[in-house]
Amino acid sequence: MAVLGQGVSIAPAIEISVGVGVDAVAAIASPLSELIATIPGLPATARWPWISASVLKPAPHEHPWLLSLAAGSTLVAAAVLLDDLSGSVVRTSLAGTAESHRGALLARDDYAGCRLGDALAASLMSGLREFSIGPVVQSPALAALVRGLPVGLVVEDVSVPLVRTGVGLPTGISHGSARSLRKARNRMAADGLVPEITVSADGSEITGSLPLLESISRERDHQGGRMSPLDDPARRRLWQRRVIALAAEGRLRMATLRLNGELAAYVLGIEDGRSYRVLEGRYVTRWARYSPGRVLEAAVLDAATIADSVDELDWMTGVAPETLLAANDVDRLVVVSGRT
Repeated sequence: MAVLGQGVSIAPAIEISVGVGVDAVAAIASPLSELIATIPGLPATARWPWISASVLKPAPHEHPWLLSLAAGSTLVAAAVLLDDLSGSVVRTSLAGTAESHRGALLARDDYAGCRLGDALAASLMSGLREFSIGPVVQSPALAALVRGLPVGLVVEDVSVPLVRTGVGLPTGISHGSARSLRKARNRMAADGLVPEITVSADGSEITGSLPLLESISRERDHQGGRMSPLDDPARRRLWQRRVIALAAEGRLRMATLRLNGELAAYVLGIEDGRSYRVLEGRYVTRWARYSPGRVLEAAVLDAATIADSVDELDWMTGVAPETLLAANDVDRLVVVSGRT
């Protein structure tokens, strides 16, 4: 019994809903964006423009669905997911994380996060499926999810390399990489090549360059003896939608290196609060002798380290960290996977 005059904390009643299909997810775009705006530190890959690219026009074998928690008329927690039906077992993941980009279990506070984790565990357990939730940060929502799932989970630590740009911090560039950059610049000079680096924030210019960027990306993969993700029409369309969505937001930047006027390399980056996130970088194979991709990445890194508005350069995924130009820190994340 409460004592008269003593404050009593009552947890708000939360209604849990599951929406299935494109229309159900699209219908919650506005309140979902409002919820996302209340959560500090979310990367661009956990916000609506990136998520929407995956779920509003999914591939034929992909079915989006949404778990939402509301207190009254206010959305307080949500998870947007994709079911991949192409195999013999349904494979479920957070929308937008298929290429190891960061996702999020979206919650306004710890209480809502715990309820979201409980509800997501129950939803995943409702049928036979394989699931992979992450990479995401450690949170009350994740802890509740793990508690609610069966024994046999795989909880994998993932480290995304970063370059912290504080004054006096070394960037982590190796002596070998520095030597390679000097050699590349010396070769350009010896062969009479004039490098020109430009950065564009013009969304129309960036989206208008998509066919050229696509051809460079695919050629680079093929020259390396591997299939390109962009060979798959569904993945190519997803790539295009993501770039268009980020450009429309005004966050996307396209850095280019031209040698004697010809495009030799590009880097797509995202200005994301006080982070500069490198979405992708490719070079034209005919200019490989001059390491144009490395030279351009170094220029992007140099610009980030001297910018007052940037605290970190983020390489965005933990895939092949040994190939990166530089890193002096990591962002520690988790992927939870298993089978029900």
